[in-house]
Amino acid sequence: ELYIAKLIVDAGGKVIYLHSDTGPRDDRRFRFLHAKYLVVDEETVFLSSENFANNGFSPTGTVGSRGWVISVKNSDLARDYLNIFASDTAPTSGYNDLVPYGALPEYTLLDPDYKPKESETDGTYLPRRRASMKGIFALERVVSPDDSSATTRAILGALHSAEESIEIQALSFSPHWGGTGSTIDSDPSPLADAVLAAARRGLRVRVLLNPLFSPFRTKATLVEDEREELDDPWQGLLHLWQDLCWLESPLSFSTEEKRPDTRSNRALLEHFRAVAAAESLDLQTSFFYLTKEGIRNLHNKGMIVDGRKTLISSINWVENSVKNNRETAVIVDSPEVGAFYQRLFEVDWKYFRNNR
Repeated sequence: ELYIAKLIVDAGGKVIYLHSDTGPRDDRRFRFLHAKYLVVDEETVFLSSENFANNGFSPTGTVGSRGWVISVKNSDLARDYLNIFASDTAPTSGYNDLVPYGALPEYTLLDPDYKPKESETDGTYLPRRRASMKGIFALERVVSPDDSSATTRAILGALHSAEESIEIQALSFSPHWGGTGSTIDSDPSPLADAVLAAARRGLRVRVLLNPLFSPFRTKATLVEDEREELDDPWQGLLHLWQDLCWLESPLSFSTEEKRPDTRSNRALLEHFRAVAAAESLDLQTSFFYLTKEGIRNLHNKGMIVDGRKTLISSINWVENSVKNNRETAVIVDSPEVGAFYQRLFEVDWKYFRNNR
């Protein structure tokens, strides 16, 4: 990353970092800068669930993370995101959290001879075709922490307005919010509750989740006892730190037995399945089947409502991502756009669903 930043600065650009990555979370404007977006020529917005790295944007298209991306040419949306970028990169009273490239050693490429490896790995995944569409679409900008928790619009608004079906792919989805002592009854997740409410209205709801994380286990396994080294343990640690956004304290690793986290994907799967069975709901929840040679990680944070409203988002379905991070998303209301992502979801549901 520092190598790329130096290239940008040397070419006349500017790179700014959100400082204090390892310090307390109250000394900067966002807990994590987790957004993944670009604005090009003040008219095109590129939004993604994926980090701008090889795992998110595979050089070969045959191995890496499952994610959704979209490029929207719309000057109003572009201006909106430009205003957000301008605000986020402007000094703010009460914070000293912005550092330009080169101002501190940790934000400077110190080795002048460093060159990144440029190898491309071929995998077993068969890439899907991209699509381009032109027309009049309704667009809704969503950002955290500003308005992603709004009850009448954004994600909750789309869930509440659903009439027929909801499909969700989520890297992380908590059944409840709050700390480790909280419960579904004491601190319910409005997102999980809205999904259950939709199923209780008679909608078909399908949820695909990323399996359990561990830097010491392959992401292809769903069995906690089966341990295997990751190809790149640092990549696993990076995903843990950036994307398990319900964590309230720095990561620590121990061999001691710990009680299961009731905010985990496993807890959500068990909760949804129990409610669906007890109430005879058309609500199916499964883990994504991962392989090191193909799709290594379900990194998506996407949703399709009624086959036409599509959420492309960096927002994990957890409290921290909604309330504390800088996140970006768009909801596109279009049957054509919805059909494209619906086909992707159906492929994943048919070929990459693990019922365990």
